Amino acid sequence: MSNFLESVQSEIAQLRNKIRRMEERADANVTYAHEIQAVWDSFPHAEASSMEVKIDYSGDFTVSIIGSKEDLYPMWAALRKMGYEPTSRIREEDKSYYTSFFSHKERDSIWFTFSSNVCEQKIVGYTTQTVQTPIYETVCA
Repeated sequence: MSNFLESVQSEIAQLRNKIRRMEERADANVTYAHEIQAVWDSFPHAEASSMEVKIDYSGDFTVSIIGSKEDLYPMWAALRKMGYEPTSRIREEDKSYYTSFFSHKERDSIWFTFSSNVCEQKIVGYTTQTVQTPIYETVCA
């Protein structure tokens, strides 16, 4: 019976250590999230731009930006200056959407998403009729 009791006590101690490590990780990520929010707040933005930082139950966090490409580049550069490395680069041909994990040597990874809210209609062709009528397409940059 004492072996069983020792086994249970050992498992309880391991679980307590695991919970403590998870709490430490979550606390650290909250600190990092505040740092990222402070960087975002230091940039000038259009009124329609927004950033959201989410930390899930496991301590992982996501940074989501909705705005113009003028919001994307400074935040991307700021994360790099903080020591984060993206898994993908921003593609010049498609600036309306960008996603990447940003890894760090000492911190947890960040899932980073950007979606443009700057859209305009562009003429992409004409219909064949007696009168030419522009055909519009909405393109986000």
